[in-house]
Amino acid sequence: MGLPSTRRKPKSRIAGILAGLYLLLVFAALATLLLAGKDDSLAGIYFILVTFPWTVVLTKVATASHVDSMAFNIIFLLVGGLINGFIIYSVTAFLSRKFSGRG
Repeated sequence: MGLPSTRRKPKSRIAGILAGLYLLLVFAALATLLLAGKDDSLAGIYFILVTFPWTVVLTKVATASHVDSMAFNIIFLLVGGLINGFIIYSVTAFLSRKFSGRG
């Protein structure tokens, strides 16, 4: 019996590109929200749509904890966007290895 292989899994270039593009989209949506004027009532909709699954969780958390803070909402959704980016990277890297015959 030999030792377990210490070879690292090859990095997927397409996974990094897709995750990077998604994170750019998240930060662009956040910038749109932060740079919008007072009269632009739909500025945050892009940020909400880009980080979608976490908006549902945020609604439940904010209702349960009675927190109604714009800063809390932005931080919560930004963390959700980072988690989504990680999920996109992981799934795409797995599929890339699976279909390229490297893993």
